[in-house]
Amino acid sequence: MGDVQKLSNTMKFNLFPWIIVSVSVCLDQISKLYILRSAPFLPEEIFSFLSIVFVKNKGISFGLFNHKGTLVFWVITLVIIFLTLYVAYMLYNAKKRDSMWGLSLVLGGALGNIIDRFFHGGVIDFIDFHYAAYHWPAFNFADSFIFIGVALLFKSNLKEHT
Repeated sequence: MGDVQKLSNTMKFNLFPWIIVSVSVCLDQISKLYILRSAPFLPEEIFSFLSIVFVKNKGISFGLFNHKGTLVFWVITLVIIFLTLYVAYMLYNAKKRDSMWGLSLVLGGALGNIIDRFFHGGVIDFIDFHYAAYHWPAFNFADSFIFIGVALLFKSNLKEHT
């Protein structure tokens, strides 16, 4: 019994970041399920600067490489999977709370978008900010989680080096 206690004390596995990952994936997938079911009724203007739309992005951020074919889709998907595994490895080894928060959000967002690639053949985007004829590329909650996570990592890194 003493050996098991020693092992659990040395591992120091923190469950909290993995709960953040799970919650962010669930929120992302629930929102996308709603959009998929609402697609026939979209776009819908929420405010003069915000609409809910249905976009399937087979490329990467901002729709880059969106229409480049199946091979490019799978190459991009494999690169994203390897990067996601690296983020999971970094999260598993993270020691600081700020890093854990940031990595958890990045991982949750990445997993949400990977799920889309496998089950929908592309990432479901639906948040459309615009002003007159100018549109920010449509995005989703997973993209927002990734952005916030990267911002937290950047802040944590700045704080560490000042």
